[in-house]
Amino acid sequence: MPAKACEIRFWVHIEGQRQEVVEYAKQFHAPYGSDLMVKSEGPFPLQRGARLSVRIKVEGVGCADDHKWVIWAGEIGSTTFVLTVPSNASAGTRVGTASVKLNGCQIAKMSFVLMVGATESETSVIPSTTTCHRNAFASYASEDRVDVLTRVQGMEAAYKGLKVFIDVVDLRSAQYWESELVKQISQADVFYLFWCRHALASEWVAKEWQWAFDTKGLDFIDPIPLEGPEYAPRPEKLASKHFNDPLLAFIAAAGGAHSRI
Repeated sequence: MPAKACEIRFWVHIEGQRQEVVEYAKQFHAPYGSDLMVKSEGPFPLQRGARLSVRIKVEGVGCADDHKWVIWAGEIGSTTFVLTVPSNASAGTRVGTASVKLNGCQIAKMSFVLMVGATESETSVIPSTTTCHRNAFASYASEDRVDVLTRVQGMEAAYKGLKVFIDVVDLRSAQYWESELVKQISQADVFYLFWCRHALASEWVAKEWQWAFDTKGLDFIDPIPLEGPEYAPRPEKLASKHFNDPLLAFIAAAGGAHSRI
């Protein structure tokens, strides 16, 4: 309702636990009773111990903390986002999106619709679509190859449904590599842009993300910062994308590869 706060809760569970999760959700949403909207998607082939990052955005609705973590440890897990609806909001639908990342890389993107105004007093379904990424293209500067390979290998081990194209691994000497890169970008579900000062200075990284932008648009590009934007400003065309990551502070504190200037 306008001028009110509401919750969106994300749950992670195995397929057979869906009804159990719905019952948990009803308890969390008491005293609203059965006035609960549910949408379920999946399955996604995740390894136990996977640390998922969820970032949410809803058109015309505020969210003070739009980024949360969910640990998949084999048991039911969840996280909650609190949304604030403006007092002057008109009744009707609002488009929402949720980006789900593993090791900083987007593995799925969920779009859904929320209704502002009175709802029916019964469990109903939130209109929603989910895109599950199966093929990805990794763009990075050669100086960061070891860091990128390490992260991609860990992600592919944790998420068995994803294949990431990396030029040094997947290109063959007999192939005309530039045309092959363009082909691989056009066939990918998501474009991972590993970003830092090296990528900023790389002519080929610039060509690759521009190809991705021209071919499939802004939503296709998933920035994966290897250091903060204070060291590597984001390209103007990608200014609306997130180029920061809460993990960067921990990596720097541990003396990671990009922790020193």
